[in-house]
Amino acid sequence: MRAHLVLVTAVELAMDHKPSHREMTSVLLADLYGHLLYETDYAKGYDTLIKNLSDLVLDTPDAPTILGNFIARSIADDCIPPKFLQSYKGKVYEAVVMVIENMDERTANMMCDLLESLHRAIIITPTQMRAGFMRVYEDMPQICVDVPPAYTILEKFVMKCQAAKVIGDDIVKKLPVRGRKRFVSEGDGGRVKDDAYF
Repeated sequence: MRAHLVLVTAVELAMDHKPSHREMTSVLLADLYGHLLYETDYAKGYDTLIKNLSDLVLDTPDAPTILGNFIARSIADDCIPPKFLQSYKGKVYEAVVMVIENMDERTANMMCDLLESLHRAIIITPTQMRAGFMRVYEDMPQICVDVPPAYTILEKFVMKCQAAKVIGDDIVKKLPVRGRKRFVSEGDGGRVKDDAYF
C-alpha cells in the first residue's frame, strides 16, 4: 500500500499555492486520518518529503518552512506523535551531519530554515536541539576523517543557526575550533588561510 504518497503529493502541490490552500490541505490530511492514512503513512510521507527537500526548494524556496509547518500541524492534529521527530532517522544530529557532508550553502540554508520552523513550532525543544549539536561536536574527530573541512563548515552552519535564533550562545561557545585553518602550499609562503566553503 502506498497511501503515504497521497500525503507527499498533497503537500508538494500545496507548496505551489497560497497559504489558504495550504490550510485546506492540512485540514484534508487531518480528515484522512484513520480512513485512508494512518500514523505510519504520515511518518513515511514526511520522511520522503524531508529527503526530497533539495529538489522541492528549486521550485519553492520556502519549502523547508512550509514542510515544517505541515509537520507541526499533523502533530497538533494528533496524526503523528511528537516523538516522530525524536525517533526520525533524519533528526537534529543527522540534519547537521547532512549539512557537513554536502558542503554547500544551499543545503545549509535549507536545513537552517527547516530547523527554525520546527523550533518555532516547539516540535524540537531547545533541549533536543542542544543535545543534537553537542553530539555532532563530540563526533567531529570521526566526521572530519570523511570530510576534512568539517570544522569550517560546522562553524558557518552554527553561526547561521544562531542568527536564525535556532540555537543560543551556550551552544556557540562550545563550538569545537580545532582544524578550522590549514596551511597552504609552500609556494604561498606557508601563510595560514581559511578553507573557502560557503
